[in-house]
Amino acid sequence: MPRHKRLLSEANIYHIVLKGINSQQLFFDDGDYQCFLRLFNNCSKAYNAKIIAYCIMNNHIHLLIKFDSSDFSALFKSFGASFVPWYNQRYNRSGPLFNGRFYSKPVNDDAYLYAVVKYIHYNPVKAGICSSLSEYKWSSYREYKSGSFCFVDDEVLFSLINQNDFELIHIKNDSDLADFFAIEYSFEKDARKLNEFVRALQESGKDYNEIIKCCIDAGVSRRKISETMNIDAKKLARIN
Repeated sequence: MPRHKRLLSEANIYHIVLKGINSQQLFFDDGDYQCFLRLFNNCSKAYNAKIIAYCIMNNHIHLLIKFDSSDFSALFKSFGASFVPWYNQRYNRSGPLFNGRFYSKPVNDDAYLYAVVKYIHYNPVKAGICSSLSEYKWSSYREYKSGSFCFVDDEVLFSLINQNDFELIHIKNDSDLADFFAIEYSFEKDARKLNEFVRALQESGKDYNEIIKCCIDAGVSRRKISETMNIDAKKLARIN
């Protein structure tokens, strides 16, 4: 089956997700995280891509980048050509490291931009790794809070949102992650959009039960979830 053509952003801003092959753990110590950031930062500069936000989890990576070119493949091939050999040598392994084609979604309006930034920074909190955004070492939130920018291009984000609004969009709200995925979707009327929603959740690293809960939180009926994910209705009824 041919690959779908990537959708382009009018603002040249994209949410990118890289996932470890077979969902395997990618990062084991500070050296892994630091090398990823250093090499991706080098490649971004070489291709004039601006890192707006990032969060490196142990088996997947979220990036928000401004990239004026539509040639993502050149940027990520260049990065892979430096990071993967380094990683394979360090861990005495061979072969691909990332799970096929990376996920990308265009960001075309302010509301979605705010939701993506917040979603990226809240990943470790929602995963139970830490209790507050500032505790996590490997996300851009700490750069924004400290004002010490090593990897992100703060001028891009702060040309679109001021510091006060940055604080406001990071206020905790239980419905935020569901809202992030629910933007632009009308699930009950469009099965294709629901399938895209479920696929986006999978590519973001969420497990089976988390996907179901996100669908419920986003207002998808259990009947629709049952039909789309081929889940027994009785089993689904037991999930809160």
